[in-house]
Amino acid sequence: MGDVLIPSLMTGDCNDTICVRASRFWEFYDLNGETKLLHADLVLLDEEGNIIHAQIYPNAFQRFKTLIKEGNVYNLACFRVKKSNDKYKPVTNENI
Repeated sequence: MGDVLIPSLMTGDCNDTICVRASRFWEFYDLNGETKLLHADLVLLDEEGNIIHAQIYPNAFQRFKTLIKEGNVYNLACFRVKKSNDKYKPVTNENI
């Protein structure tokens, strides 16, 4: 069990731990150069069913791509919470 649930997350660097299931995991590539990874995306769920969209940027992607599997549960720490992009929101949550 994590320290906090998804609704308790505040924008900024986070030192809390959240326990989440990776519901979906996909890679997003530049539409003009289909080999350039822009970020990997995840939909994460906590124990109460709260959801949040998460992104992993290319500099960290190689480290995590073989570790993250859809359906598995993870304790996540040392992450940053930001306001979500109004133009692209795979889930209803004001944060990412």
